[in-house]
Amino acid sequence: GLSVSTTEQMVAISAQDELSYNFNNNEQGWLHLAELGSESSWERATPQVGFNSNDASWVTNASGDYNAREKSFLYSPAFDISNIDQPVLSFDLWLDLTGSDGLIIEYSTDDLIVEDPNKEWTTLGRLASGLNWYNSDELDLEDLGFGIGWSDNLGDTAISFNAKHVLDEILNAENGGSQVLFRFYLSSNSSSTTNGVAIDNFSIESRNRNILVEYFGN
Repeated sequence: GLSVSTTEQMVAISAQDELSYNFNNNEQGWLHLAELGSESSWERATPQVGFNSNDASWVTNASGDYNAREKSFLYSPAFDISNIDQPVLSFDLWLDLTGSDGLIIEYSTDDLIVEDPNKEWTTLGRLASGLNWYNSDELDLEDLGFGIGWSDNLGDTAISFNAKHVLDEILNAENGGSQVLFRFYLSSNSSSTTNGVAIDNFSIESRNRNILVEYFGN
């Protein structure tokens, strides 16, 4: 179960709009939770250590390390993307994780609240199914499923990149993308941790734009 409660607010996206979050001024409807027995280290802040950024982002403990054996979630608002032509999700990601600790992004299209244990979550994509989309299929984390996710496989060096993935599978869901939430899931089995994760510039836009067509095609 999850340790705190929240409400959902729908954000509708028209075919002409790009939905973008830079988190500089406030949480913008995002929130973080943890599994019972764990604590979340997520906060909206400017990273003080580990990541080269002068702007606010969602980061795990801006002034230190994420929690040992942390199982935590960063939730987006609920979106209606049904009117977007060929939608693509994009965000900037910084990683400095220990051992086999990892991060995935999931989505849910049902109308249950996030605390409901019956709410269904699906991992978005698979290894290399998008631009910089997951970099490991060997994570030793049963709760992340099949070991796929983002990990820091460079040891002491933090890595950063922009990740993109098409959302066609969500449009093909039963509700046609009329209600979807995303969550980043950080899972750790490690007793000794490092700086963790930072996420910024989360956006949903159409891949009809030239910069996206170059990678994903029409």
